[in-house]
Amino acid sequence: MKQLLLIFSIVLLTSSAEAQTLHIVKDNVNCSYGLKDKDGNWVIDPIYTLIQEYNSGYFLVKDPMGDGILTPAGKWLVPCEYDRFDDQISGWKLMYNNGYSNNAKVVDKDFFLLGIKGDQKKLMNARGKVLCSMGVDANCERDNEAHFLIHEASPTSATYIDTSGKVLINKKPGAILPFRERNYSLHGKSVVSYGRISAGEVRMINQNGEKLNNQVYDRAMLVLRDRISVELNGKHGIISADGNVLIELKYKWEMGLGNPTDEGWVILDEQGHKGIMKSTGQVLIEPVYDKLYDINGRNSRKEGWMVEKGEKKGVLDLSGNWLIPLEYDKIERFYVFDRQHRILKTNYVVWKSGMVAYIRPDISKAPEKFYSYLEPISDYDYTYKQSIGYGLIFQQNGKYGILNPDGTVFVDSEFEQSMKRGTSDERYWFISGRELVEFAFKRSEIERRDWKPFLELDDKVVYSFKRLFTVAQLSGDRKKIIEVGDDNYAFNRYGNMLVLNHDEHGVMNLYNYETTKKIHLKNITWVEQSSNNRFVIRTRSNNAGVVDKNGNIIIDTVYNTIELQNGGAHIWASKFYSNNEYKWLLLDSNGVQIVNARFDQSFRINSGDQLVKDGYNTGLMDTKTLKWKIQPTHPCLYQLVDQYYITITENRKKGVVRSNGTYLIQPIYDTIILLAANTNIGGRVRSGVEPEFYWLVRQGNRELLIDHDGKQTSSLSAIRDFKASLLFDDTMLLKTYNQIWNFPVLNYAPSLHFLRNLTPEQVRRKKQELWKNPRIKSVIYDSINKEWEARNVVCSQRNTMSITSFGLQTTNEEYNQLQQLCQCAQQNKYGNARAVAYKLMSVGPKFATLAREYPYYNHGWEYQFSQAPIPPPADKHWNFIERNNKVENVVLSDIFPNDSTLMDEFIEALQKRDDLQLECSSIETMLEMVNGRFRLMEDGISLYLDRNHQAYYGAYTPIELFIPLENLEKHPESKWIVPILKAK
Repeated sequence: MKQLLLIFSIVLLTSSAEAQTLHIVKDNVNCSYGLKDKDGNWVIDPIYTLIQEYNSGYFLVKDPMGDGILTPAGKWLVPCEYDRFDDQISGWKLMYNNGYSNNAKVVDKDFFLLGIKGDQKKLMNARGKVLCSMGVDANCERDNEAHFLIHEASPTSATYIDTSGKVLINKKPGAILPFRERNYSLHGKSVVSYGRISAGEVRMINQNGEKLNNQVYDRAMLVLRDRISVELNGKHGIISADGNVLIELKYKWEMGLGNPTDEGWVILDEQGHKGIMKSTGQVLIEPVYDKLYDINGRNSRKEGWMVEKGEKKGVLDLSGNWLIPLEYDKIERFYVFDRQHRILKTNYVVWKSGMVAYIRPDISKAPEKFYSYLEPISDYDYTYKQSIGYGLIFQQNGKYGILNPDGTVFVDSEFEQSMKRGTSDERYWFISGRELVEFAFKRSEIERRDWKPFLELDDKVVYSFKRLFTVAQLSGDRKKIIEVGDDNYAFNRYGNMLVLNHDEHGVMNLYNYETTKKIHLKNITWVEQSSNNRFVIRTRSNNAGVVDKNGNIIIDTVYNTIELQNGGAHIWASKFYSNNEYKWLLLDSNGVQIVNARFDQSFRINSGDQLVKDGYNTGLMDTKTLKWKIQPTHPCLYQLVDQYYITITENRKKGVVRSNGTYLIQPIYDTIILLAANTNIGGRVRSGVEPEFYWLVRQGNRELLIDHDGKQTSSLSAIRDFKASLLFDDTMLLKTYNQIWNFPVLNYAPSLHFLRNLTPEQVRRKKQELWKNPRIKSVIYDSINKEWEARNVVCSQRNTMSITSFGLQTTNEEYNQLQQLCQCAQQNKYGNARAVAYKLMSVGPKFATLAREYPYYNHGWEYQFSQAPIPPPADKHWNFIERNNKVENVVLSDIFPNDSTLMDEFIEALQKRDDLQLECSSIETMLEMVNGRFRLMEDGISLYLDRNHQAYYGAYTPIELFIPLENLEKHPESKWIVPILKAK
């Protein structure tokens, strides 16, 4: 017997293990779904519209007949006959189709499902047995581990069943609260307050729906395991599970039916007077008060109640004892932070007979002293989530003073005035005569600031505290302050220069901060401190000049723009001249012109070599010596790489100028292309490295290769060999750092994915070993070079428009066109960004496959004008073969001229792939998605099926479908290519 049990257990374990290996497979030919086991066998044939996996391991199956459920072992739990399933009772969730999910698999053997079909809903167990039927709108909830509670509407009725389907309560009119772990519940006409309260003729019932007593209530709620809160005729009470009255239904509860707490409830008598009852039923405070409020202290803990009766107010503690007697006209709470004990204390400010006092209950219930005025100062504290008291302002004998939060005197009553500052925090002015003091109330302390007179005005005084300023209005006899800060004076300090307010035209009043003397500069609307003793100013007429800290004019306000550099040692000043152009002058710190020239733009002194315009021409300026290295005789001059500059003449001829002003390439050529350089993309050669640059230049039909030393190569074969080395070596001059090259580079990664961590020489050798057929290599070069020669130069509208945006547009049309040509050349100086990339997919003795990759481009702000992103075209493939001593490009129709043969091979290749997630379409449409893309290999041909523009993380991933050699040999029209692929 034990042996049989052991065998049976092993069978069960094996079945369970196999059940977990089933996976969903899509038949890409018929666009339908099924299940396969780990060996690739069909367990469920692919005849269904959709199959999705739950996090439980079960499967949801969709079919034209309806939805069904499969077990993890592929057995039918529920046939496909339901409109949908409600699986919330079992807590299942559908996994994502792409195989990724946050939901860990959960297997619950004791689960239940709701199947919905038409206007009916059926409750089923884990064996697929229907336990109960109900209307589609019915609410079915699991009451506990052994029962279900079902509520139907129109009319409202309740049904109670166990998990075996046995009916305990059958469609009882009304609604029932869930039993949970109790053997009783409440039955009434309806359920309110989110299913917590039973309302309307409420009775206690057992799990068979039988009344437990004859008591009937208007409303009731299950509050504790053995307590029920009830309401009858507006009065509330508590009964036990056996129906005994624990709290008599004598009072109304202002809080309504709620969860009772130890503090109890606010109760009302017949006249509406308020009191407090504890949860035990004990009346703590008799209902004799007109109003009653909670008083909360630290951590929102209840500390007592504030009560009102007649016109008087008082405070009771939690035991109902008087904390503040019922004798005050007004009471306000004042929460004090006790820094020593890190707690909040609740103190009170009280009013009585026109006087006000401060009471600290922990010291005394009676006030120590009454004042004529007492203002509590507090602010909201997010740590304690309530206002915290920082101190109190009091008035005594007509003078103002300050109390600490604990009631001790911080400042005695010595000030004539007190007023709130116009700030967001708690700051106050205190004034006596012309004395001005500011107090900032903070949680940790009360801070005092004594403001000193800084500047005397007609009827005002400017006061200062450190670097802060304010203005006080004086009385007629100038003996006392009557107002502070009402004029909204704006103070800005720039080093030694103080700006005091602006008039209605924006003109500044300027003062020397150190001497407080007025600076007599007129019509100044803007000041900028550029050095310790140099200030740029601007007048109402928008002219700029320079002054020192005392306002003495260094440069008069006759310039349009002024820039100070190097601490004011160099000053750039621009001015409008008679030829309708702005020119820049370079001046020293005293305004004396340094260089006898007018520049089109300013530049940073001591910043190295800078391209500088002088009129319509450009030159190279040494900004340290302020001398020309390349004379400004070039209508177009821009840096290409390192110390080399491209020049374009007025007749559109191009050349290369060294940074010392000598020509490397005379400006006689129609085209100059930086073909290769051992520099990074910024055009810089690494320190200590000799530059190696190669330019391809053309003059008419003449083509030359010129290096960095000016050495010329006119041999077309030598130029071809150099360009071929860039294309095939992918390691120009075998340098290990970033380089610039403008000729296409062949990406070997698809065919030689193991090139990582190899030395440059090993890489070179590996690549050379691939090219066993020089004819195919030569044809590949010719094909790529032809496309490179036919490329289009791109000039964005944005860049050519920038000529006008900087005011460089002139009436000289030829000059404008030359500047557009110049900017276009700069934009493309490192080659055409839209060049095609080439990937070597495979290569053999008699064949080679290349993929032409068209990358996706982001056009910046211009791209926002298009309505939708333009998807990049998929890779285009070149397939070259050598046949009869001739290299030719073959297409798919050369290998499969018979469409039906290609279709048969395509279908067979599709059926071998279980991992595809293709959109449903006809086989003809899917074959069109191949669009002639295929790869030749030694063991067959691969077709590339586009995913119909389904991109993951922005990368397009075509699907590769393989046709082996043995299949090609079967067909008379395609077997001709087999010897070419197998050639050694």
